[in-house]
Amino acid sequence: MDQDKWVIEIKSTDQYDSNYYSNDPRAEELDFSIPHGVTGRGKIVVYITDNKNNLILLQNMSVICHELAHMILQIYYPDKIVNMRHNDFHGKAGDSRKFFSSEVHDRVAESRVRPFKYPISRWRKKMFIGVDIEDLVNTRNKNRIGYIHHKTGELI
Repeated sequence: MDQDKWVIEIKSTDQYDSNYYSNDPRAEELDFSIPHGVTGRGKIVVYITDNKNNLILLQNMSVICHELAHMILQIYYPDKIVNMRHNDFHGKAGDSRKFFSSEVHDRVAESRVRPFKYPISRWRKKMFIGVDIEDLVNTRNKNRIGYIHHKTGELI
């Protein structure tokens, strides 16, 4: 599967190379001490804050979900080009950009996110917020859990 070929690195925010944006005059507007990430071809690097505080966990998980959304859409739609609906750091509304990049940022701007909860004990749950891309990925293949029948070759 395509996602099995990806490398995902989780690093501390203090390990970020601030020279990454050195050619962009707006780089001084960025705060590299807060959790953030970079998704490229076949690789995600997220920079998080190692802290047990629940708000920090929420912030870290939001960044991880954001970058995973880029990855998932890149797997599904690697070459699709769209016009951005909203301005962001990398461009302005109306600019052409890869769908897997633009769509995630546009959905964040439109507050198209959803909460995810997971249990940490019988009585307690943690919550994090991620970009909602369910409508883009759950309809690609109707039968996502099927398998090829060994005799007929049909998808079951």
